[in-house]
Amino acid sequence: WDMVIVNALAISVLNSDLLLDSSSSTPHNLFGCTAFAVSSDAGTYLAHNTDGQKGSELGGVMYYVPNNGDNSYLHQFTHAFVDVGLALNDKGISITYNVGNPNVNATFGLPPLFMVRYALEKCSTLDEVVSYFTDFIDSGNKFGHGGAIFLVVDFNDSTMAKIQMRSEKYKVTYGEELKPGVTY
Repeated sequence: WDMVIVNALAISVLNSDLLLDSSSSTPHNLFGCTAFAVSSDAGTYLAHNTDGQKGSELGGVMYYVPNNGDNSYLHQFTHAFVDVGLALNDKGISITYNVGNPNVNATFGLPPLFMVRYALEKCSTLDEVVSYFTDFIDSGNKFGHGGAIFLVVDFNDSTMAKIQMRSEKYKVTYGEELKPGVTY
């Protein structure tokens, strides 16, 4: 549990522009990730690419079965993101995580990945997932230092949304039609 807390609170620092090259005073990014979702006649897909640093490439698959009667889910990601970075629950809701820097006016608060675990246990629709994140901030709460970008897909109705989280703000973008019959 101590490692879960350390990783959840420190991961954005490890991935931020705060780190300096030893031969330069210029900030730089270490790596980045990408994700996309698309729905068409061929099906609905959610893809994620992790450009992780060396040493964090080994991952694990964890199967969560809450004892509270809510949704169980499968989580696959590196051990550093055990608080849920890439998962699918038994109701067809899937979430990917990407670092969302910069987090303007960052402050202390709940690590965004902790909310993912809660959302996967409680949510059965895309709207419920979006509401969990937006209601949290709208109620005066704050997310921690690490900005986050979540891509959420409801495989029941092929709806999707990108949720960009900062400590005190969010932006939700829903899937858009690329051409007739194709949403991304």
